[in-house]
Amino acid sequence: MNRDLISEYFVEYLTERVTLALMSLSLVESSEEASLTLTISDTGSISEITGQGVGIVDAGFNALLQFFRKKYASLNNIQLSDVYFQVDHSDRTQLSLKSKTLMKLEFRNDSKSKSCFSGKTTSMSFTGVSVLVQAFEFYVNCEILFKRLKFLIADAESRGRADVASRYRYALSKVVEVTSYQDIA
Repeated sequence: MNRDLISEYFVEYLTERVTLALMSLSLVESSEEASLTLTISDTGSISEITGQGVGIVDAGFNALLQFFRKKYASLNNIQLSDVYFQVDHSDRTQLSLKSKTLMKLEFRNDSKSKSCFSGKTTSMSFTGVSVLVQAFEFYVNCEILFKRLKFLIADAESRGRADVASRYRYALSKVVEVTSYQDIA
């Protein structure tokens, strides 16, 4: 899947996109479970959401999935498949515990296609959850794009514009590589 191409489609076809940002997080963790409360900005609206899991990334994924799955059914088809992190030592002159941590999260859809998202800050926990939020923003906008392209195809066909409909179908073929939209009207 080509995320850059899909991002270009967001710009080209969507009049409004969902923008998500992690504002803060609160974590309570034991050796067996993590409970997480997130404050996120959802296109300017602030929401507080909670989730549990075996660690911070799992709890964050569960919190975001529970919150957004009601409105965006395609999210039910993605899974968190792997987590990678490493301390960024690119500035060799000031090696310290304040170095930024690079976090990569890998997601898998029902057809086993994988997508990676990454970010870095000085906090491992904030980085991990921020990357989750970034991924959810992408997947939510993909579902919105899927619906928009279906509408544009129907509109082009109703006007007898097979050439335009064909262009939209090509874009749609790239979007369906991201995840399944079979439950989407």
